[in-house]
Amino acid sequence: MIKFILFFFVSFSALAQHAPVERLFKNKEYGKIVNTYMSKQYLAQMSKRELLLVSHSLKELKQYKKNNVLIQYILKKYHLKEHKEILRKIRKKETIDSDDYSKSINILYWQLYENFAYIILKVDKIDKLKKKDVADFKRLHGLLSELEFREGSVEKTNNRVQTHIQYLEDKVYHFTWSLSLQYVSWQYDATMHRTSTGKNTGLILTNKGYCVGGDAGIQNGFYHFMVDGCALIGSGGVSAYGDPNVVYEQNLPAKGFKIGPSASMIVSSSKSRIGIGLPIIYTSQKLTQPGDTDYKVEEKSPISALATIYSRWQFGDWYLRTEFGQYFGSQESFWGFGFGKQFN
Repeated sequence: MIKFILFFFVSFSALAQHAPVERLFKNKEYGKIVNTYMSKQYLAQMSKRELLLVSHSLKELKQYKKNNVLIQYILKKYHLKEHKEILRKIRKKETIDSDDYSKSINILYWQLYENFAYIILKVDKIDKLKKKDVADFKRLHGLLSELEFREGSVEKTNNRVQTHIQYLEDKVYHFTWSLSLQYVSWQYDATMHRTSTGKNTGLILTNKGYCVGGDAGIQNGFYHFMVDGCALIGSGGVSAYGDPNVVYEQNLPAKGFKIGPSASMIVSSSKSRIGIGLPIIYTSQKLTQPGDTDYKVEEKSPISALATIYSRWQFGDWYLRTEFGQYFGSQESFWGFGFGKQFN
């Protein structure tokens, strides 16, 4: 008994050395309130109003986790019976009438709910998000919904949190690859030179065929970076008229490959995308020389670089793909249309 009286006297004396909570709160000295009174020694002796002022001070200082601990302490100290009854009814899926309970318990639940929302919204990476915080937030959402308390604000806060969680998940890159088949048209140019006059005639061989391949890269909910490649199989023709009566015509099989990096932006909820690519094309195709020895065909490098704009329109894992491009330093072009399937 003597020890209890001594403890009470020491505690009361310690409290007396500090300004009252209400005066500190009125002066917005939130840090001093928290540093002075946020301890078991003082909390046990404070009134509910004083505890709520400490709680509000913690919120002002954005110390949401400590505030939740204090609010749970207030719930157990002043609303334990109501709290247990509400949880029991929710567990047994019984009807709950919020008018049967004090308004202050609803407000305490709301404050807990808000604090968990702030905690989650501060997280900037999905691996930093604690499952328990999300689970507690969902539990409080269900509880407030059952009590029909501030329904509009509850749903607005829930939408913000769910949107943020989805954003964190969308930020994460993961490996993805696909297989595709395209019908393509690509061009290959050369020059027909006339020795006697020094005149050059441009030759453009337009090939059409198929490009069989796929891509591999990384993707999140916003961007897709990949290396795209395929084998070219097709054929093409070229014709030109010399002077005076030389006609040059060729129709040759073509094979080669197309490969290069690409980057795209996800533009819809279905993960459809629009992007750019910087591929190179290698074409194995040998033009024969004209019958007239005054003419000579001079071929350029079989490797060409180009820039393309492409789109992928997703239908689940399947997609349609279009691609259009132009070679660097020349007027030749490339286009393709096809389909593919993505694997995550």
